[in-house]
Amino acid sequence: MRFLLKLAYHGGQYEGWQSQLSGKSVQDEIERVLAKIAKEPIRIHGAGRTDAGVHANGQTAHFDAPEKSKMDARLWKSAANAYLPPSIRVLEANAVAPSFHARFDSTGKRYRYSIFCGEELSPMDADRTWHVRNLKNPKKLEETLGVFVGTHDFRSFCVRQPPEGKSTVRSVRKISVQTIGNYWNIDIYGDGFLHKMVRMIVAASVKTALGKIEKSALLDFLSVPRADAHCYVAPAQGLFLEEVFYSPIPAAQNEGI
Repeated sequence: MRFLLKLAYHGGQYEGWQSQLSGKSVQDEIERVLAKIAKEPIRIHGAGRTDAGVHANGQTAHFDAPEKSKMDARLWKSAANAYLPPSIRVLEANAVAPSFHARFDSTGKRYRYSIFCGEELSPMDADRTWHVRNLKNPKKLEETLGVFVGTHDFRSFCVRQPPEGKSTVRSVRKISVQTIGNYWNIDIYGDGFLHKMVRMIVAASVKTALGKIEKSALLDFLSVPRADAHCYVAPAQGLFLEEVFYSPIPAAQNEGI
């Protein structure tokens, strides 16, 4: 039976989502736990990859339980959380149709980037936000971020260029900025994202809001996309994968948690 998991994790101690030779990724940790429960290797397939230091409140991944297993979604969830470290949690588990795929059936994602613009950042938030002093005008930042809404070639806003023949065109559906005191949260909705694309969009917009680069430069990067356009990348610790969107998911049976 195939199960879909909704996951939260603190990415600070992991080498990103994707399995690594070191075994220190989020995927590696979860696969070790599922294998321990199933008493045989289990491969999970995530909706997307997050880099080292990036967090998630809504990552999704699916796996196929062994045919002999009699465990339902509720038992898989509770058993996994019993063995996982506190930095990773299964928030939801649902049985889905065998044809469902966490990555290929996704219709979009929402990322959140957290910025603190006050004088002194609490040490409790040091690994969950980007400290940017002198950032004073959220309206200006939101207007700058608006440059990226729509369908564009984002070749100028990704670090690792895709293989030859793969498109760098993506659609950003919406960007908003919410402020809570000195904490500013940027939500970016899109159909898909390139490597470090969100962090580069945020960094370029912050630089523009601070008056360090011109808004016209961002428009140039979009109108004449090139791999060597610029190298501003916001720190990993401020980024969260908040949601993965799907059309109605075909359930194997009504046993979701």
